[in-house]
Amino acid sequence: MTNDNTFALQFNKDICTQCGICADSCTFGAIQFNEYPEIDINSCRLCGTCVQVCPATALTMKEAPKQTTPTCLTPTHGIWVLAETQDGTLAPVCKELLGKAQELSQKLNQKVEAILVGNNIKHLASELAAYAHNVYIY
Repeated sequence: MTNDNTFALQFNKDICTQCGICADSCTFGAIQFNEYPEIDINSCRLCGTCVQVCPATALTMKEAPKQTTPTCLTPTHGIWVLAETQDGTLAPVCKELLGKAQELSQKLNQKVEAILVGNNIKHLASELAAYAHNVYIY
């Protein structure tokens, strides 16, 4: 379990009943259950399923802070796709999203931009470049 208080998914050990329902409900395998749930923050997609099924409300999701001023003061252009990875390859949903983004880009006369986030992922940029005008790697 992470002790990272900045991570949106939080766990309260004091009210956990150790039922294991949270681990059983996680489709991403991000929760391992030993004595208590242990959350792998690198696998967790913050979908909230575990929060919804926890009968003791031991798992909670912190809300994002509300912004009072816009973060981007200039108009943006393009159709942006966040390219997810899975086991060192592009997630299957990624190509579906890029295909829809290309359809939309033709209607709106905009470029498709892809953002690829992770470790050891540069090799995937060429695959994304077949679908996107620009690929940004972080």
